[in-house]
Amino acid sequence: MLLKDGGEYVTLQGDLRDINLADIFQTLAANQQEGTLTIRSGKRRMDIYFSKEGVRLLTTGEEEYPRLGEILLREKKITPVELDMALARQKMTGEMLGQALVDMGIVTEEEIEKAVRHQIEEEIFDVFSWKDAKFEFVPGEPRGEFFDPAKLGKPITFNVESVIMEAARRIDEWQMIHSIVPTMQVIFRVRDPYAEPPDIAEKAGTTEEAVAAIVELVDGRRTVEQIVEESRRSKFEVCKVLALLAQAHYLEPLSVKEMVVVADQYANEGDLQTAIKIYKSLLANLPPTSVLRNRLAELYEKAGSAQEAAMEYAALADALLQEGADEDAFALYKKALELAPRNFTLHQKLFEFYLAKKNKEGAVQEGLFVARGFWRMNRLQEAKDVLERLLPLASENIEMRQMLINICLDLGQNEEAIKQYEYLAGYYKERGATEEMIQIYRKILAIDKERSDIRAELEKLLSKGEKKRGSAAVWIGVVVAVVVGVGAFFFWRYNSAAQATFDSLSDRISSLMSEDALERYSMEERRSIVDDIRKKVNEAARKYRFAFFVSPEEKVRLLQDALKSLVALKERVDRRQRSRLAREREQVAKRLAEARRCYDECRLNDAVAILQDVIERSSKEPGAVPASYVRQAKELLSKALWEMRQAKILHNEAVIDERNGDIRSAFLKMKTLLARCPRSEEAQKVLLPLEVETEPAGAEVVVNGKVRKSPTVIHRRPNVDIRILVRKRGYKEEEFVISDDRWHLKVMLERVPVWTTDLTDVIKGEEFIAPPLAVGDKIYAFSEGCKIVCIRSTNGKVVWSYDTKGEGFFGTNAAYCDGKLVVVEQRQTGFYAHVIDTKARKLVGQPLRFSQRVVPRVAAERVYLRGDDVLVCLTKDLTDVEWTFTVESRITAGPVFEARHNYVIIATEEGKVLAFEAGTKKVAWQSELMEESPCNALCVRGNTVIALCRDAVVRALYTWKEPPSTAPSKTVSRLAWEARVSNEPVAESPVFHGDFLYFVDTRGVLHAFSLKKRSEVWVTAKPVLTTFMWPPVAWGKDAVAVVGDGGIVTVINASNGKELWRFTRERVMTQPVVWRDLLILFTTDGSKRRVLSLVR
Repeated sequence: MLLKDGGEYVTLQGDLRDINLADIFQTLAANQQEGTLTIRSGKRRMDIYFSKEGVRLLTTGEEEYPRLGEILLREKKITPVELDMALARQKMTGEMLGQALVDMGIVTEEEIEKAVRHQIEEEIFDVFSWKDAKFEFVPGEPRGEFFDPAKLGKPITFNVESVIMEAARRIDEWQMIHSIVPTMQVIFRVRDPYAEPPDIAEKAGTTEEAVAAIVELVDGRRTVEQIVEESRRSKFEVCKVLALLAQAHYLEPLSVKEMVVVADQYANEGDLQTAIKIYKSLLANLPPTSVLRNRLAELYEKAGSAQEAAMEYAALADALLQEGADEDAFALYKKALELAPRNFTLHQKLFEFYLAKKNKEGAVQEGLFVARGFWRMNRLQEAKDVLERLLPLASENIEMRQMLINICLDLGQNEEAIKQYEYLAGYYKERGATEEMIQIYRKILAIDKERSDIRAELEKLLSKGEKKRGSAAVWIGVVVAVVVGVGAFFFWRYNSAAQATFDSLSDRISSLMSEDALERYSMEERRSIVDDIRKKVNEAARKYRFAFFVSPEEKVRLLQDALKSLVALKERVDRRQRSRLAREREQVAKRLAEARRCYDECRLNDAVAILQDVIERSSKEPGAVPASYVRQAKELLSKALWEMRQAKILHNEAVIDERNGDIRSAFLKMKTLLARCPRSEEAQKVLLPLEVETEPAGAEVVVNGKVRKSPTVIHRRPNVDIRILVRKRGYKEEEFVISDDRWHLKVMLERVPVWTTDLTDVIKGEEFIAPPLAVGDKIYAFSEGCKIVCIRSTNGKVVWSYDTKGEGFFGTNAAYCDGKLVVVEQRQTGFYAHVIDTKARKLVGQPLRFSQRVVPRVAAERVYLRGDDVLVCLTKDLTDVEWTFTVESRITAGPVFEARHNYVIIATEEGKVLAFEAGTKKVAWQSELMEESPCNALCVRGNTVIALCRDAVVRALYTWKEPPSTAPSKTVSRLAWEARVSNEPVAESPVFHGDFLYFVDTRGVLHAFSLKKRSEVWVTAKPVLTTFMWPPVAWGKDAVAVVGDGGIVTVINASNGKELWRFTRERVMTQPVVWRDLLILFTTDGSKRRVLSLVR
């Protein structure tokens, strides 16, 4: 057996490089040993308890094992939402999480036990893959609690043989895995994003779903360690899948440069720990002077890990020193010491540096620090070696000599101590320091009583009285020696030794008779020193009780009195230290309680600061903080830091996903953050995204009084339902209550009228036949009973109505000029043109009677009445006919006005286009079109008049009064250009709008013709309507509306001819009219007469 410090016995300990862990398991099991096997590898530790029943996992190690919720999520036994529900129940009832899950019927006890068992198996199997591990076995009771996250009261024990067999199998596979995945910080990417993953599920011993889930996490950014964490699968399973995918050339690892880029991205995002891990893994295979080491040190420094940063700077300094870059190395050593001024290793390195550079002052300063450190750690020989190396540089340094003497005495090297005392005696002799020399000679004699030369020197230095007494003593000794013989001489020697011993003890006690001197030692060391002095005083009292010349009783009494004073002083120092330690422990206990409260109150930053302070206190003064407190602080700190890191990672990824438009991924990561890291700062501030889309887009999305335009992303607090109002002018308003488990809402808006007005009572049930007229913000409608209704375009309200008391009906277009309406009433006796003053709301003058059907038109602020073969110009006050112009055939288009020459232009059935002067009726010019293809529509554009003919050809005629000299004839207008727009004849009522011409052919297909390009822009793929329809209506620049009398409104995209939307309503009574972005329809369901508006 080997006895360890602290009184524990160890039956086995060693290095796993020399012995197989499986053999240790087998040996312990075969011998039925009961005790704790501890395996350590770097900072990792695992404790496994062996008993006759098998092996169990303990939680005494510093490894952070997953909690029950994490285990069940990883095993896919529960969902994050179910876990949140169970945690909420646990918080209310105080019961264990496992019991809460069972009581809620989410899982059974057997499922929990199976999941936990699988997790423990993975933890135990993983230890077999640890590198450079050491072990020790301590028999007896378990050194900690059993790992039992479920707390269901069932011990989870494993058979040793089955563990060894599975571990052996995994060890063989780990060799293959480590050749491809050497560290957990490797980053893989998919070689070809379009390639399908190879089928390796069976070979990997897992499912296709598991492989797919792992592959989904491979993004050229996540490390293997992160993939293991986020996939919630075992390290072995994930690494094996990744290794097999890499073997199949589906994945490839990032190069060093690429990994550096990723690490810097993590650092810039605030995830310093991940960046540090990546840099550390890269440096394992790079030269010591790599610039990456300096970057790693900077990251440690930024993360607040001063000790680690200092050691990285020091390692880089070591490498630079080897390359001869002394100045750079020195600067890095100093920087390292600034970060970690109490780091013993750094002082050692700087000491060696100063020695190599023969810097006396620096070497002495650092050497004394290092020697003192070795001395305190009881590494006496190393302390002595340091001081001996310093002596040639500072031989007169008294502190160094005194320290060397004390160390030599502690080592039992008395001759070396005396040698140093003799040097000090010579040093003081040169300076005439008699008292110091006396003290040193006494100390030498206390060590070696046989040094007569020293005794002689001591006697010389004593005062005259003492010198005489000393001489008498010598003569007495001689006389005694002569008289009594040799026995008496030795008796004299006995007295001299007693004197030296008592003086040495007195000096020892005197050196400790100050609080500063005692406080250099710990309480245990002080107790040991006092006990040692007491023991030596008692021994001296017994040994020298027969001394004659030194009065031993008096000397012992004085020493015991001094010892009592020393003990009293020690007790006072101990009490003060115990009081301070008690206060410190009480303070630490309060700090721990405060840290737990901060942790429970979701103030992780405060908790981390407190816990780091507690741990730092324990490292500065060992013993000041109980080990249990330190362990609790480290466990809680580890949890808090993990939660903070995970929260930051998830939050940053969610923000990036949302920024990139992946709202679903952002939402899921935020939900995961809430489930995994509920106490983190990010969790307290988290806002879940909800993407709201509408069809059509541009709707107002109202939440809590704030209005946004769709598509938009709304952010809301978790566990809160929000009320969303979606509204858009011309669409039905929708309202929704959305819970926090949805990330997307798409609303198909139902088109409804912007406003609707019932006109049944206004027009006494009559219908509207004549097309309405839009003037300013008013719409004038004309009923078949000769009533006129003025409607406000903005809201559909009736402004006024007027009954002309006519005997017939209004059936043709009306005209508006200078505040007056001109509308034609059709009676059996003829056609009567009424003029109504819209301001006075009354008829102006008497109706003008015509024998043929006439349609009012406005051109150049004059009203013209176009009949079948006559064009009538009314006077400016519209009360009479100014002139009449008769043509030989029916007028098919016009009149239109050409302002430059003051022409009124019309087209006839014979295929002629006539232009005559507006004031004189004199024909200025006429042009013969094709006789079989008369013009259906005219418009003036610049110096041309555009004519759409029935043969689907657009012809442009120059309007100049006198043709240029190049023209073939001075009597006929010249054809500017022509273009065919369709192979089908043109139906009635084409429409010019801006630079476009819209018309429908005889098949019902709508055409768009560009006057600028002189070519057809588009044609609808199919007939827009098969029933009778009104002329197409240009609805702004973006759309063309086609309305049939059956109530079907078809809206066409003006840029490409594609259908935008349709709206079906009751029968339309008359031609629609456009006002700004509203299409205004007059409809009827047979009994009601309505006017309504649709928004574009």
